[in-house]
Amino acid sequence: MLFRSIPVAHARRIVQAYRQDLGKARYRDWSELLAYLRFSAGACADYVVAALGLDKSLAPSLQALALAHALLARSESASSDLARATKIYLPLRWLSDAGLDSDEISFADTGRWLKVRDQIVAQTRQLLTQSTGLKAAPGWRLRLALAWARTAVEARCDALA
Repeated sequence: MLFRSIPVAHARRIVQAYRQDLGKARYRDWSELLAYLRFSAGACADYVVAALGLDKSLAPSLQALALAHALLARSESASSDLARATKIYLPLRWLSDAGLDSDEISFADTGRWLKVRDQIVAQTRQLLTQSTGLKAAPGWRLRLALAWARTAVEARCDALA
């Protein structure tokens, strides 16, 4: 059995994200949401790099893929998150720019939500362009697994668009 020394910082960042999540119901803008996603999804990507003993140069690409996946997951669950926990993991700036009232969020105005969707798609695609370095992963099995994961995120993004 191979044991790797994995820094505890990854777990601390994830715990920090969950602590923030407990008290925060809204994110002001994209940079604030991105910071949260870096603590949660980004820390998970860093953990994978450490656990698999991958070259640290793969970390930015793996983080970008994890962030893209997390953003799509948060957007797909926006309605249920709002109903269940009165939280929305989409930037309030995106809502206000689309003409939606962030105090009384309604999913009925689909025309305005299309503008929010366009922001989600644009940011997801931007993150996906930052994940192209995954082709340098060692071993064909890992490259194949990462390609499948990236393709799945691309397909979900295309379906949303």
